Amino acid sequence: MSGEPHILLVADAAGTMADLIEHLAEVSRAGLSDWALIGGLAVMARLAESHRPTGDTDMLSRQTDPPAKATLRRIASEETTTGVRLKDGTKIDIIEVAPVLVLEDLPESNEQQKLFALAHRWMADTAEWSC
Repeated sequence: MSGEPHILLVADAAGTMADLIEHLAEVSRAGLSDWALIGGLAVMARLAESHRPTGDTDMLSRQTDPPAKATLRRIASEETTTGVRLKDGTKIDIIEVAPVLVLEDLPESNEQQKLFALAHRWMADTAEWSC
């Protein structure tokens, strides 16, 4: 994650945040490598406060062998179009980022796809270990 690290301890009645944090440990135990937390949970961790409600975990990975989604199947109850769903219903969305990004291979005609690919590549390249 980028930004200054903060320790995030969130108490909520349903334990949702604690569950999402615990799922990050499950992801590591499943064997996913070269991944970074992104999205709402990452924002809340950096702000050290609740920014907006979130009930899922968003991440990206450059892992290719096996693909990140295949690794996450080890802890999943089902596969979704964007990732997996865990036994407790929590959704983990994963964006798989190619280890090498060839700018010439990005679609010239679709600026949104190009920006999406470049932004996620930048996140993968600049992510730092934080705990």
